[in-house]
Amino acid sequence: NLFRWFFSELKFDNYTLDFDSTVMVREGNQEGAAKGYNPKRPGRLSHHPLLAFVSDVRMIANYWLRPGNTSASTNYLSFLEDTLSILEGKRVGLVRMDSGFFAKEILDYLENKGLHYIIACRFNNRIKYSLTHERKWIELTDGLEISETIYQANSWEKPRRIVMVRQEIEKRPKAAGKQIKQMDLFEDEEDFGKYRYSCFVTDLDLPAKIVYDSYRGRADSENRIKELKNDFSIDDFVTHNFWATEACGSFIVMAYNFMSL
Repeated sequence: NLFRWFFSELKFDNYTLDFDSTVMVREGNQEGAAKGYNPKRPGRLSHHPLLAFVSDVRMIANYWLRPGNTSASTNYLSFLEDTLSILEGKRVGLVRMDSGFFAKEILDYLENKGLHYIIACRFNNRIKYSLTHERKWIELTDGLEISETIYQANSWEKPRRIVMVRQEIEKRPKAAGKQIKQMDLFEDEEDFGKYRYSCFVTDLDLPAKIVYDSYRGRADSENRIKELKNDFSIDDFVTHNFWATEACGSFIVMAYNFMSL
């Protein structure tokens, strides 16, 4: 495996591992090109690959091509296992994932492996209720507040820590997060439409602000994806054969890594 060889030759340890997915729009009828999640060009055929990033050295540890009609959570556990095998012998200090990886199987796997994690929560009504009924918000800066709670999903065997963030839209119009649009979930109707919310499940025993600041560092993976697309044209290399397209992508990723040395 080319990735395994490459990272075995690099000397680093106690790294942060980030996971993400992206959409690659296709113009033809290539294998695996299908209609799926595609916010920029809805209804167009696409592939939806998974990527893993070693944040500390700004390199890409793994790349799997997937059909366009898959969600971020499809094949996530196998991809996580494969990525950790590629980096065998190196210590993982932290795993960061977006909400596509918010699943019991991922949480259980990471905890069984003794790996620390911060994962963005996928909103359901119980999480939305916790966000809209929280009253112990602490202001970090003007328009940005943070809090935390303990949450246990129906499928979980135990409760876990959730760090919650809300940002006032009027004061921070470019703030990340999601609006909660069900007015009946709000205890205080004046809060309806006022904030964007984010929340994160974590096993870290650190102040909520440090957890939030650490997760924000995961956004750098979006810059790596932009570089792959804009500078290395990874989404332009496509063949009719699915596996040949994945091979092209893997070689482009490896070229990116060599350029990052």
